[in-house]
Amino acid sequence: MKGRWVLEASGISLLISLPYLAEILFPGHLAIYHHHRALAHVLDGLLLAMVEILLIALGLIAFFHHFISFRPRAVAAAAFATLLVFRCINSIISIGEQWRAGLNRDLTEAAPAPLALATASHLWGIWPLRIGLLVAVTALACWKPSVTQPFVRVTRFGLAGFAFCLLWIVPQILYFGHGLKPTSRVRASVNPARSKQIIWILFDELSYKFAFEQPPPGVDLANFRKLRSESVSLANVQSAGFYTDRIIPSIISGKKIDEIRSEAGRGLLYLNPEHHWVRYDENQTLFGLAHAAGWNSAVVGWFNPYCRLFPSVLDSCLWEPGFLSLKLESIGASEEKSSFANAQILAGAFLAGRLPSGEHEAATRIAAFEKLMTGATSQIRDPESDFVFIHLSVPHPTGFYSRKTHEFCVCGNYIDNLQLADDSLGRLEEEIKHSARADQTTLIVSSDHSWRVPIWSQWKSWTAEEQRVSGGVFDARPAFLVHFPGQTSAIDIAEPEPELVEHDIIASMLQNKLESPAELVAFLRSTGVQAGSEAGVPKP
Repeated sequence: MKGRWVLEASGISLLISLPYLAEILFPGHLAIYHHHRALAHVLDGLLLAMVEILLIALGLIAFFHHFISFRPRAVAAAAFATLLVFRCINSIISIGEQWRAGLNRDLTEAAPAPLALATASHLWGIWPLRIGLLVAVTALACWKPSVTQPFVRVTRFGLAGFAFCLLWIVPQILYFGHGLKPTSRVRASVNPARSKQIIWILFDELSYKFAFEQPPPGVDLANFRKLRSESVSLANVQSAGFYTDRIIPSIISGKKIDEIRSEAGRGLLYLNPEHHWVRYDENQTLFGLAHAAGWNSAVVGWFNPYCRLFPSVLDSCLWEPGFLSLKLESIGASEEKSSFANAQILAGAFLAGRLPSGEHEAATRIAAFEKLMTGATSQIRDPESDFVFIHLSVPHPTGFYSRKTHEFCVCGNYIDNLQLADDSLGRLEEEIKHSARADQTTLIVSSDHSWRVPIWSQWKSWTAEEQRVSGGVFDARPAFLVHFPGQTSAIDIAEPEPELVEHDIIASMLQNKLESPAELVAFLRSTGVQAGSEAGVPKP
């Protein structure tokens, strides 16, 4: 057996598995950053699957060299080389789209793909073109092998050279599988419970317009409507960005964060105004302030790795990574399965080119949402939790709820999820109402960003109803409302206010400086904002 064959087989294995491990290898490591579970069995299964594919490829190479005569071997080699080039093009397009998504994460509008990438993606989606190329190359190899032999040699040389990438890829996979520490979730409270409580509920992608001003037809947002009638609401918040993993750390720290990355150990780094990468400091945040002031803080959150970001200033923490599981998991791999079982699943998926299913995404989001709601109700009931931050995964698309039946499903859209958000608010308000500190609880309801129509309108899941309701127009206003204990009237603040003012408002509450609607209005006036209206009912 020739050493070159081993290199070629290794290159084949890496090429076939590349679309599934690219997200692990991207600079910034955000896929790993947003993942809170151990990955030993999944990533060991990935390596075993790559070994299995390597052995299959090596066996085929040896078989054709030893048992197949020249002309049939030339035809088979040309056909196989063509298929590998096809797979290479698929990988380049896939990774290019993933890379573009990463580069465009700060845009407030969905930028079109570069012309070359868009054209290649379109042309490559035409199956007759691929079949025609394969037939043409195979026929040429059968008629005149000497013409296709240079193509085959170049392909084999490229595979052998590509195999050397394993020298840095394999150690990185092993590190992510075995070198990362587990994320802590809870520790004993260190301060006596306070007589009052702050509950902050953040609904991901909640639009102020559609939740409070113009509810879509077919939804009854009674809980949002009632909340606005009894709260101070900022009706014109100027969003701090476009993406959750930038906006929420910005609000919590009071610093606008536009660029983030993760170090190999899954800590958060951000680009400061001097263009230096700086570690996110948990002590310089609302939770750090609360901890220093003697509040017992708890987080129940989605997507952002809260338990890893704030390990020493939280008394309780639960977070779910959301629908952004690794591609390896979305095609069947799981940490609950053995490495060997994962290898069989992944090897078959790699060879078949299997893609994640919509059913898997919906099931994952439903399970995560149910865990979040269970954790949220538990923290509201906890007599020792003083400052509770709850980040829920709705109404963020895609849909997994039916507003007609008020049940989870593999269906729905943003409007259905908006109904789920309202239903969830009602459930949590009931928990607050029956808690021991109900008459001393300040409720904050907010969102990170509004309904990002420019993004979702380009997705296949975008519905005609969503287009009709949104009109294809992006209203960028997120929500921010504060209901103080005993408040029964509405105060709407109509003037624009930067989203980072939310940090200052909550920080003042934690310092016992804001304890009534009048004090909040005065605080906003001191920043240049005027109260828009004050009445027993909300503005239309």
